[in-house]
Amino acid sequence: MSSPLPPPPGEPGTVPDVDLRPDLLPPVVDQWRIDELGAEITRIVGLVHQGRQPEADVAMAEFNAAAGRDYGVGDFLEYDGTRSLEDFAREAAQPAWPSVPDVTRSELIEIVCRIQAADPDCDYYLLLLRANTPHPRVSDLIDKITMTVGVAAGGRQSTPTPSTLTVARCGRRASRP
Repeated sequence: MSSPLPPPPGEPGTVPDVDLRPDLLPPVVDQWRIDELGAEITRIVGLVHQGRQPEADVAMAEFNAAAGRDYGVGDFLEYDGTRSLEDFAREAAQPAWPSVPDVTRSELIEIVCRIQAADPDCDYYLLLLRANTPHPRVSDLIDKITMTVGVAAGGRQSTPTPSTLTVARCGRRASRP
């Protein structure tokens, strides 16, 4: 006999919404900073395409020093395969490893829920989760939990594990302000 699925959001047994403290929210980045970084990314790409590698190397080193990052030439040349110039610039403007002290279990659950809900800032939340949990491949766990919950919802798994129930109880919205 299969176990019942977790209750819908708002019913007893669900994980309540957690308002994340300011330290855990994505930092606000001014549009002028995004534009400035985007222009520099475009300039670096241009230098590489023009065969001016020594100048590109210097520009990348300065960019990385200013952003606290370690982007390589491939990051600049291939970013547009997975994201926009603005998204790349926004990532560069945010902290590279946002480690926050004393993150609670409830806050971690909320961060996972925001990642699973494809929150507009889910890339930042995934980085935040990686920076604040000791598991070396925590994002793999999210993918496995999501897949397991989907299997449970389809009735092909008889007993969801406690960890899948915790995540399934998030009952998230498409996005959150």
